[in-house]
Amino acid sequence: MQTASAGLVILFAVVQASTTLPELRLSRGLGVRPDAAALTAGAFILEPAPLCVALAAGTMFSAGVSVLLKRDSDLSARGLELIRRLPLWWLSGAAGGWLLARFPMTATTVWVVPLALALGLTYVLVDSFTAPVFDTRRSRRSGRAHASSVLRPLFPLLAGQVSLGAAMVVLSRGAGIWGVVVIVPILATIQYSFNLLLQTKSTYVQTIEALMRAAEAGSSVPEGHSRRVAELAVDAGRVLGLSSLRLERLNHAALVHEIGRLSADEAGTDYNRIAADVLARVPFLHDAVEVIEAQRASETACEGEPGTTSGSTVEGELLRASCLVDWELSHAPSHQSALDPAALASQALEHIAVEPDVRDAVVQAACDPGSRWLSFWTGAQ
Repeated sequence: MQTASAGLVILFAVVQASTTLPELRLSRGLGVRPDAAALTAGAFILEPAPLCVALAAGTMFSAGVSVLLKRDSDLSARGLELIRRLPLWWLSGAAGGWLLARFPMTATTVWVVPLALALGLTYVLVDSFTAPVFDTRRSRRSGRAHASSVLRPLFPLLAGQVSLGAAMVVLSRGAGIWGVVVIVPILATIQYSFNLLLQTKSTYVQTIEALMRAAEAGSSVPEGHSRRVAELAVDAGRVLGLSSLRLERLNHAALVHEIGRLSADEAGTDYNRIAADVLARVPFLHDAVEVIEAQRASETACEGEPGTTSGSTVEGELLRASCLVDWELSHAPSHQSALDPAALASQALEHIAVEPDVRDAVVQAACDPGSRWLSFWTGAQ
C-alpha cells in the first residue's frame, strides 16, 4: 500500500463523490448508489483508516450536492447508508492489506487483478445483502430480495466499476496518482451513460402512467387505481423474492391493465383482452401481455382449485389480488378504509382463488408501514 498523502485521500474522495452523486433509480422507487470502483482500488492502495476517511468524505460531499440541487432530501437515509458502509470499508481495506502481504506485488502485477476483482465483487454482494438492515423505508424487504432487485439490473455497471477499480490498482503501480486520475473520466462516463438508460426507462413508465390517468378519467375506475395497484403488486412481489426483471414486468402490467378502457366503453367489454392486444404491438411492453393473460386465467379459476406459482402465473395472481384489494378499499366507506385498510385487504382476498403464498405476500405488503400504497389510505388521500 502507498503512503496516504492528502492528495491521494482527496482523489479517492472525488472518485467516491462522482459515483455516488447520481442515485440510480430502479423499479418502483428503489434507489442505489454503488461505490465499488473507489472501494476496490482504495482497498489495495490506501490503508483502512485513510480509505474510510476518503470514502466518507466523498459520500458526504455527494449528499450535500444532492440536497443543494434538490435531488435528495432524505439526509437521514444517506447518514444510515454511511454508518452501514463504514465497517464494510474498513474490513475491505484490511482484507486488501492482508492480500498484499500474502501476495506481494513486485515486478509483476499478475496477482493483483484477480485479487482485486474477487474483493470488489465480494464487497458488492455483502453491500447488497446488508442494505435493508438500515433501510427504514422498506423495513420488511429481505436481504435476498433487495440483492436480487439490485444485482440483476445493475450487474453490468457493478462489474464495470470493479474492473475499473482493478485497473486503477495496476496503473497506480507504474504511474502513481496519475494512474487513478486517468480512470476517473472513464468511470464518470460509464456511470452517466448507465444513468441515462435508467432515466429513459423511467420516462417510458411516466408515459404509461399518463395514459392510465387518461383511461381512468372517463371511466368508473377510481383515480390513481393503476398506480396504486402497481405499488402494492411490486411490493408483494419483493416479499416473494421475485427478480428485478419479473418485478419490472409486473409493474408495467399493473400500470397498463386498464388501458383497454381507452378504446371501449361498453358494458361487458373484456378490457384485459383489449389491453393485451394493444400491448402486444409495443416492443418494450410485450412481456406485460403474459402477466395480463395470467391475470385473466386466474380470474376464471374456481374457488379452492389448486394452482401453481411457477412462471408468469404468480405475477398474474399478484396483479389480480392487488387490483381487487385497491378496488375494495376505493369503494369502502372512507372512515373504514382509513382506520384499518390492512384488515379490509385480508377480507377482500378471502373471496378469491389465489395461492396462499401470494395472499400472504399481498397482505404483508399492505401492512408494511413503509409502503407508499398504505400511506395513501392512511392519510395521504
